[in-house]
Amino acid sequence: QKPSGPQPDQHPAPVQLPSCSNPRFPAPAMIFPMRPLSATAAKSAPWIITHTHELPLSADDYWHGILFASDDDAGFAPWHPEIRNIKWAERAPGERRARTVEMSHWFFNLLLMGPVTLAEEFDVWEADGPKKRVGFYFSGLSRPTFLTYEALREEFEVEDVGEGKCRVTRTLAIVPAFLTRYVLGWVVRPMLDQLFTKDCPRRLEEAVKMKVLPLKYKTE
Repeated sequence: QKPSGPQPDQHPAPVQLPSCSNPRFPAPAMIFPMRPLSATAAKSAPWIITHTHELPLSADDYWHGILFASDDDAGFAPWHPEIRNIKWAERAPGERRARTVEMSHWFFNLLLMGPVTLAEEFDVWEADGPKKRVGFYFSGLSRPTFLTYEALREEFEVEDVGEGKCRVTRTLAIVPAFLTRYVLGWVVRPMLDQLFTKDCPRRLEEAVKMKVLPLKYKTE
C-alpha cells in the first residue's frame, strides 16, 4: 500500500495563489524537466545562497508591491532586471501555482547562448500575518539540465520588525550539474553570489529610496 500525501521531492498539492490583472499564459512546451526540490531537501543542497536585509517598507508593501505586484514585471524591473516576462499558468479555474520567468544576465547569456526560461512550482504560500513566506522549486528550464542545474529552489521570508520596516531573507538552494559544479563552479558560484547577495539588495535599497517601485508611497 502506497503512503498517502505528497512524498519528499514530489510535486505538492496545488497552492491557492492570488489573482493578478496581467495576462497569463501556459508554460512553453520546449522545456527540460528538473528534479523537484522540497524545502527539507534544500537544506542539504551543495550550494546555498542566502541574504538578509531590512527595508523601510511594511511586509505587506514588499509582498504586494514587489514580489506579487499586479504587474509582475514592474515589481521586479527596478531591482532585478534579470527577471522578466513573468507569466502565470492556470491549471484550473482559481488554481494558480505555476509560472514561467525569463532570466537574462550578460554572463549566463554568454554561457548559455541567450536568456533562459524557467518554470516555477509554488509549494509554500504563507501570506497572512506580519510574517510571510513563499517558496517554490524550479520544475524545468529551456536549456539542457546537464549544462546547468539538476534542481533549484527559492524562498522569501518577509517579517515586520517595527517602525515601518521589514526584514527580508531570500534563499536560493542549488543542485548544480556536474559541468556547472566541477568545471565552471569557480566562476558560476561567485557570479551568483554577486547577483543575489550584493547587486539585487543594493538595487532594491536604491529603488525604495528613489520611490520607483509600484507602491502607494506616503506623502511626506
